Order: sequence, then C-alpha cells, then structure tokens
Amino acid sequence: MTTIECNADLDHPCDAENGEPCPRCRAEIDYWRREWNRTGRAEVEAQRTYREDMIDAGRGHLLREED
Repeated sequence: MTTIECNADLDHPCDAENGEPCPRCRAEIDYWRREWNRTGRAEVEAQRTYREDMIDAGRGHLLREED
C-alpha cells in the first residue's frame, strides 16, 4: 500500500489522490460537513426566522442590511 502525502497549502486545496483529497483531508472535510449538518443549518434557519419575525412586526428597519 502506498502512502499518499497531502499537497494542500493556503491557496490550494488537497488533490493528492488523482484529483481527490488525501484520506486525512477527506476525514476533515467529512467532519466539518457533519458539523454543518448538525448545527449550521439550524443556526441559519433561526437567523432567517428572526429576521422574518422582525420584519413582520414592523421592526425591519432595526436590522442590519444583509451582505
């Protein structure tokens, strides 16, 4: 079995395994994807609901503009 070395740097993601991330980078990507699915989506939805509630209550002018 050959060892695949990571070739990621600050300006370039890892593509050491024929254009795919090395096993270590793949594990990290999978971890962050699970974290996003577990908490990130809920946070975005809660923020969206808060924003809609403020607008519906006539207080939309108090919100910052979205980027």
